[in-house]
Amino acid sequence: MKFKTGLAWLAAIVVVGLVGCTLIPAVVSDIEPAVSVPSPTTVPSPTATRSLVQAPTETVVPKATATRSASPPVGLAVGHMAPDFALESLTGETMRLSDMRGQVVMVNFWAVWCGYCRIELPAMQAVHELYQDRGFVVLAVNVQESKEKVQSFVQEAGLTFPVLLDQRAEVTLMYRIRGLPTSIFIDGDGVIAALHLGPVNEQIIEEYVAQVGVE
Repeated sequence: MKFKTGLAWLAAIVVVGLVGCTLIPAVVSDIEPAVSVPSPTTVPSPTATRSLVQAPTETVVPKATATRSASPPVGLAVGHMAPDFALESLTGETMRLSDMRGQVVMVNFWAVWCGYCRIELPAMQAVHELYQDRGFVVLAVNVQESKEKVQSFVQEAGLTFPVLLDQRAEVTLMYRIRGLPTSIFIDGDGVIAALHLGPVNEQIIEEYVAQVGVE
């Protein structure tokens, strides 16, 4: 029986490595998602060159090219209005997604324990420094970790973009996040332009930012 259990754990580890993201541990919460929406459709990733430190496989949904409706529904698919949320930042400020209208927003779900997250954060910092004065905002949503632990890591890593604390995983559940890291790119109208499962590098972020019109 122990042998079979060991094989099951080994299979789970292999699956996580192939997916290119780290599965989130069971969320200790009875909170239900705030919105009921269909799961986003996934398509093969773009053919752009990938970093050597990036996971071998990723799931990407590029920006929709269809004409946008006058009032898109709230949901999690490309072309839908991103569900609004408000979270406290490490500085104690409450930040709301809807307050970012007029800017392109990268909402990144991450955790200190996630190895792929730690790999991609320097790339996010580099793009943040390059585009922060051009209408681009990074909101890094930390999932279920203490403020002290996150603060210590952020200071050590030299991150200067806003880091938000989702300590009860309310926003994580709302967005139906199942693996870390996951990034969602939202245009200036608050509409989801792209979804990316797995780590990113500078080139990948810049491709998405360019898609949404930031130069």
